[in-house]
Amino acid sequence: MGKRKITLGIAFIAGIAVTAMEISASRLLAPYFGTSQLVWTNVIGIVLAALAAGYYLGGRLSEIHPELPALLKIIFIAGVLGLLIPWIARPLAQGFAAVPGGGSPAYVFFGSLLVAAALFGIPIALLGMTSPFLIKIATAGSAGQTAGSISGQIFAWSTIGSILGTFLPTLLLTPWLGTRLTISIFAAVLVVLGSFGFTRIPAKIIAALTVLALFLPLRTPLKPSERLLAEQESRQQFIQVLQGQSGTRYMVVNEGAGIQSIYNPAKTTTGFYYDALALLPRLFPQQKPVKVLIIGVAGGTVPRELAAEYGSGVRLDGVEIDPAVTKLADKYFDFSSVPINMHFADGRIFLAHDPQKYDLIIVDAYQNELYIPFTVTTREFWQSVAGHLNSGGIVALNAGARSPGSPLFLALTNTIASVFPKVEYSPIGANTFNYLITAGRQPLNFATLAGSKNPDLQAMAGTLAANQQNYAFNPAERVLTDDKAPVEFLTEQDLGYLQH
Repeated sequence: MGKRKITLGIAFIAGIAVTAMEISASRLLAPYFGTSQLVWTNVIGIVLAALAAGYYLGGRLSEIHPELPALLKIIFIAGVLGLLIPWIARPLAQGFAAVPGGGSPAYVFFGSLLVAAALFGIPIALLGMTSPFLIKIATAGSAGQTAGSISGQIFAWSTIGSILGTFLPTLLLTPWLGTRLTISIFAAVLVVLGSFGFTRIPAKIIAALTVLALFLPLRTPLKPSERLLAEQESRQQFIQVLQGQSGTRYMVVNEGAGIQSIYNPAKTTTGFYYDALALLPRLFPQQKPVKVLIIGVAGGTVPRELAAEYGSGVRLDGVEIDPAVTKLADKYFDFSSVPINMHFADGRIFLAHDPQKYDLIIVDAYQNELYIPFTVTTREFWQSVAGHLNSGGIVALNAGARSPGSPLFLALTNTIASVFPKVEYSPIGANTFNYLITAGRQPLNFATLAGSKNPDLQAMAGTLAANQQNYAFNPAERVLTDDKAPVEFLTEQDLGYLQH
């Protein structure tokens, strides 16, 4: 193989590895720190800083040792360090879990920053040395090509590799093999490539044995727990199913600080905000069946309660962005027995293409602790929701907030009120962090929620009726838009992590 093809091939492989590690880094951190903008900012920042250091050091070192074996040895070291990442990630991240203030933005920011730097900083810096090394090697004694032409080709092939390294982990390897094995595969490729920098055969044998030794025990859970029933990495998130001592099962995603779904085979009610959402069809006493759309089905807690309470009195449609969640719910939450028509899509995109209208739209799309995706909080989203409601239809959601006067609650409720003329809310229980918000064209009376034969739902109906409040649009308050919706920061401020 000619010198030019070897040079471009190395650039291609290094490009794949860098981007694949960057994509995988966010997934590896998700079970411990989530996937918020803070985490992504740190991952991208660490990768860029490491590449900058690698470019500089590679340029200096290539002037001293402008030889291909020297570069291959650097790639070999990067690969070995990459193979170690899956083994040290968990103890390193769990060490930060014991730090006081776990879950706060400071913990998430500095924890993910330090862990990302410790895991990926050096390997990516070493890979960053590849391009200046290759340019130096390729231009040495080259005839007929300028440095500009050679460097352009090297960067082009490196970028092509990066494109492949972007799509492969997300669309193929991580959902099928998991994050740790994905990282190991790309690291192993680097080890094999780098081993050609050694002239002695035993070095290559050692490289092969190293790869095998580090591949073998990757079947252990990514985030072990005594209560763990199942875990899975999907294209969207890291999912776990846990079981409590009473037999109740919980579905959690990413860092697991929030609960996405609850299932108890002995009863349908949960004691959580899901019970309040299950009361809502009673706001349509004359409508049979009530046509309901649920955006954010997760493990199916809300549709299961609705089906159990009303039977054929409701017609259920559900939107869930992650099919892997539903598959786990079928196995561990008896979701397959729930009579619901499922759609797998982003809720906002689904509404943009759905021609149907509904009597009741429930928005329950939480992710990562208490965060709501900003795309389902903005005025544009609520305008889309309003366009999918029948005459007299309502939209409802559970809002996690410290109080009705908190920045998050005011921004969310005021945005809804900028679209709907009638907005009501009520705390879901005493000393709660959850509020039921409803909105529509006509005023609602939560007293009509009463009438269930289930004592848990009847008690919830009494709580909602006794605490119902109306909210009128206030032009002086914030309105969230697609252009500006700092929902993560409002949530952190609401939790008291940031100053008002």
